[in-house]
Amino acid sequence: MATAARRRFCRCACFCSQNLYVARYGLHLRFRDEQQLRRDYGPLLRSRGCVSSKDFQQLLEELEQEVGRRRRLGPESAARKALIASTYHPARPDVYCSLQDAALAPEFVAAAEYSGSPGADLEGLLQQLEIVSEEKRIYRVPVFSAEFCQALLEELEHFEQSDMPKGRPNTMNNYGVLMHELGLDEPLVTPLRERFLQPLLALLYPECGGGQLDSHRAFVVKYALGQDLELGCHYDNAELTLNVALGKAFTGGALYFGGLFQAPAALMEPLEVNHVVGQGILHRGGQLHGARPLGTGERWNLVIWLRASAVRNRLCPMCCQKPELVDDEGFGDGFTREESAVVDSGCQKRNPGSGTKGNKDNYTRTDERSKHKARRTTRSSSSSSSSSSSSSASSSSSSDGRKKHGKHKDKKKRKKKKRKKKLRRKAKEKAVVVHPAEALPGPSLDQWHRSAGEDNDGPVLTDEQKSRIQAMKPMTKEEWDARQSVIRKVVDPETGRTRLIKGDGEVLEEIVTKERHREINKQATRGDGLAFQMRAGLLP
Repeated sequence: MATAARRRFCRCACFCSQNLYVARYGLHLRFRDEQQLRRDYGPLLRSRGCVSSKDFQQLLEELEQEVGRRRRLGPESAARKALIASTYHPARPDVYCSLQDAALAPEFVAAAEYSGSPGADLEGLLQQLEIVSEEKRIYRVPVFSAEFCQALLEELEHFEQSDMPKGRPNTMNNYGVLMHELGLDEPLVTPLRERFLQPLLALLYPECGGGQLDSHRAFVVKYALGQDLELGCHYDNAELTLNVALGKAFTGGALYFGGLFQAPAALMEPLEVNHVVGQGILHRGGQLHGARPLGTGERWNLVIWLRASAVRNRLCPMCCQKPELVDDEGFGDGFTREESAVVDSGCQKRNPGSGTKGNKDNYTRTDERSKHKARRTTRSSSSSSSSSSSSSASSSSSSDGRKKHGKHKDKKKRKKKKRKKKLRRKAKEKAVVVHPAEALPGPSLDQWHRSAGEDNDGPVLTDEQKSRIQAMKPMTKEEWDARQSVIRKVVDPETGRTRLIKGDGEVLEEIVTKERHREINKQATRGDGLAFQMRAGLLP
């Protein structure tokens, strides 16, 4: 027997309780029960218009429905995929062929080839890309040819108009297509990631796992009048994101980007980026972004969330804690865990149920039973042979056998007690690990630093991940009051005015120079002398 390891893709348990989007109030919420919702978000919800008990009850029902949808997502998605594979007839079968270079823009192929060549560096790669923002590290690159965009759009529209079941592309968009359900993951998205995006992103974003991408989630989103028109500000459940405009003719709908989501003023000066058909925007998953309202026409975009388990296995980007892994379909949410499997070296077949502790115990108990049976057989045969020779020898051998049997029984009891004790200890350890993750707030930045220092078997946390932990830490009432009591002096660069701002934006006072103060007084009292003379009758 030999032991081999295989990877299992998972999701984090926070998927069913964190980042629940409520478009009506423009909020992402954490939800476990009504009491927690009122405690954590009561004032904020009231400020967004959730005032009456009816409003709150409607919100509660909406959140409970979304949690239920997320829990059923894996099996329902697998069922849709199987039905589509067996009954759907595509309009453009050529789209389902393995990805060819002819479908790609020559500039994209050249950039990927350069990135994978010996001696390639970031400076050389940036000469082949458009730098949208050096500060935000956002880049634009042509990805698909115009002909391929048109063919893919025709297939997507044909599928949309069919009676096939369709899943939501993500937790915020309502209209679009999941690429893995349509069967386009293997022929299109996976080779795009492995052959072209991986070498390119290894140079652009090495600290975000750009060179360790091992899974993705790809979907097409559709914006049209009467459907989704815009997308609220958010960040992606991905280390990196590629967003490619496929068409059609439209106006508006530009992307806007802020800073990384944990920055307090991340959207003070957003950067707007217009779509160009066939071209893709590359950015970090933690970059705050959204989409402006569509003006006219229809907009279709292919979005690929690129994931690296080496990065996210240490820190879930959505709850900013060490992930609590739950088995999932396909690539899951990009988290992985190793599963050991026992391989029979004689026939080289993998036992499907092996790798669990229970099965190992079964093998141990089976071996023990066979050994004990062999011992009993040996003892019985020896006692029968001795009885034929003499009765005295028979009695002595049987007494020896009883002593040995008694010793063996005691040994068996001790082993059984030891196994039970070990199982109880492991159950306690599991309870200690699982309970705090569900009931208590996540670790602070200092705690994570300490744990990161103790555990050196993986990549070091990036500054972005550390900031995410600090940003997601719950704020107490005292911290909120302290934040609102801070008074800042802010200068308006356009007018030159200086204001005293309290907390998040309450204007206390405007500060002006002496010269400006005199000018204001002059303007305020201009004509006062003339009015006084007229009232006093000094003027005709």
